[in-house]
This record gives sequence, structure tokens and C-alpha cells, in this order.
Amino acid sequence: MGILIQLSTPQGYEFDFIQDDVIRFDFLMRRIKENSVRASADAEAPLEQLLDESLYLRKELSCFIPTADKLITQEMYRPVPPNFPMDPDLKTMRLEGRKIAFNVNYWSSEYRRPAYDPLWLANYKKRWCFIPRQVGYNLHRLFSIPQAAEEQADFFGMLGFRESPALPAADGCSFLMYNFQVDTVVNYEDQIFLVGAPSRRGAEIITISRGALPADGISLVRMVTFDDQELDYAVMQGNSSSLVILP
Repeated sequence: MGILIQLSTPQGYEFDFIQDDVIRFDFLMRRIKENSVRASADAEAPLEQLLDESLYLRKELSCFIPTADKLITQEMYRPVPPNFPMDPDLKTMRLEGRKIAFNVNYWSSEYRRPAYDPLWLANYKKRWCFIPRQVGYNLHRLFSIPQAAEEQADFFGMLGFRESPALPAADGCSFLMYNFQVDTVVNYEDQIFLVGAPSRRGAEIITISRGALPADGISLVRMVTFDDQELDYAVMQGNSSSLVILP
């Protein structure tokens, strides 16, 4: 049976929707457990902890500023590339690709990505930060990290990332991923696959050597699970680590 499920505020602002066939909850949970999602360490957290986390999230979300546009989508802040490869299938490309080395610069399984940073509101009032754009950033998990120090400071501030990872100066391209831990990096023609397992929390930064990346043209960097489900993607020009995060 087809059904339309809409996520909206009491004032009528729609954030997302699903239009699909209904799946039984127990069947869906069995599929999730059998595939790539790792069990959370606090899956059986006491009720008090769950209530605290719920209040924390409600407090952050209450700070968001409504927009005239009632729907903010991923495509609005990262459009699908015009030549998005559909053939061969993702699994074939991942298995036939060449594994390449990577270094882990930062990893924390307990990192909680902020839903709202008070600095965004302060900068919004100074016309330095557009709040709906921050909402758009929060729809994505994969980001490229600029190489210049001053650009890195702006980048981490844009995401509310307060850690201080040690990043290479010039010999690699670095990527930040939320709620995901990379296990393998694969290169297939002009595509890079960051293969790993999603989680409910956590953040990781990895670096790939420039020599292992496609030298010219436009590459597609894709974050995928072990069972070949794509979670996010980004477009990279050559091996310059200049990813197009927004249109």
C-alpha cells in the first residue's frame, strides 16, 4: 500500500517527506540489523538518559529561524551531478575498483554533531551566516576540508566543529565524515568510494594521498556502506581537494 508521510512543524513548514510502500517495522529492523548499521553502545540506555538527549535536541532545534521556503532538501544544497554514473551498478564498481591507502587524522565514536551553534545566530545578525544554509549543511555527512589554514578555520566554524585535528600541509586531500567510520577506500575510474559503516554518533577525518587520486577532470567521491547503500557524495575537481559543497 502506498502512503505519503510528511515531516512538518505546527506552522506548516515541511522539512522532508516519504512517498513509498509501507514496510512492517519488525521486518525493517531485521533488515537493518542484518546489514551495515552498527549497534549503538547505548541502545539500552536508561529512560533518564533518553529524556536528557531529547530535551537537548529540542533546545537546539528551537533556535532555528523559519524560512519563506517551506521545504529544504539535499538537492537544494548539493545538486545531483549531470553525469551521475548509473552503470555499472555501485556494487560492481566497488568490487572491481582498486583499493588505495588512507590515513586517519581524527576519529571519535562519541562525537555529537551540533544541530545548532550559537555562533550561527550571532553571525546571522551580522549578515555573515545564512541560517537556512546551515540547515542545508546539516543534511550532508561528507565534506572536503580546505588546505589553507584560514579557510580551514572558516570551514570548521561553519560546521561548529571544535576539535583540532592534525592535517597534512600539501600532500593529501582530507575529508570529514559524520556518523560514519571508513574501512576501505576504493578508486574506480574517476570515482572514489569511501566504504564503511554508519553509526548514530561519531566523526572521522581521513586523508588520501594526491598520487592515489585521479589526476584530471571531475571525480565523484561517494560515501557508501558495506551493503552498497550510498549515504552522501561530493564532486572533486582533479586532485586539488576542491570539492563543490554548495552550488
